[in-house]
Amino acid sequence: MIEIHIGSTEERIIRHLQRHYPVTITQLYKSLHLSPTTIRRTLTKLQHAGVVHIDPLPGRTYVRLLRDDIHFLSNRPHHKPTTKKPAGRQPTPPDYDDIMYS
Repeated sequence: MIEIHIGSTEERIIRHLQRHYPVTITQLYKSLHLSPTTIRRTLTKLQHAGVVHIDPLPGRTYVRLLRDDIHFLSNRPHHKPTTKKPAGRQPTPPDYDDIMYS
């Protein structure tokens, strides 16, 4: 299983490849509004990981998704950590005289 973080460039490319097939590199950077260098660098990284395959053909370069066992991870914690607060009123210390000015 491949784990990809949500919001990353890899996640955007993989989700686009899952929805649209076949896709060229030119179509990817035009539809995702990313630079060609960013797309090529990310695709090379995904190709080394075995997730995609880049098919260079005359005039066009197609990208093919090889794996479908991709798990998208969130960077945020699911639950806010809670701190337990004591219930009721706090006990007053014995030397407290409850007078503001003496």
